Amino acid sequence: MLLPNFNLDANNMINNISKYPQVSRDLALVINSDINFSDIISEINSLKNKLLKSVECFDVFIDEDKLGKNKKSLALRLTLQDDTQTLSEDAINSSVKKILSILEKKFAVILRD
Repeated sequence: MLLPNFNLDANNMINNISKYPQVSRDLALVINSDINFSDIISEINSLKNKLLKSVECFDVFIDEDKLGKNKKSLALRLTLQDDTQTLSEDAINSSVKKILSILEKKFAVILRD
């Protein structure tokens, strides 16, 4: 059996696998069509939320009849994890609310049902 050969140097780090689970929350946000995903990510990163491990955009939806003129919907997946404990529902909701709040203020996003 052959195993892959990993060459690690001082610039590569290996992190231990956390014994605490990750939690994902999907959000569909209606935004102006001229706003880029990179703008959204920059604003989320400005929060420096220690629980937020990743943000990915997994869908972009454009339909003028359903969303309005010059609007689009971005579907985001937020992955949260605490390295010291299992996240409570309150901690998860608090993090998501902070993210939504800053996006509402900066970009006038609307959380889609």
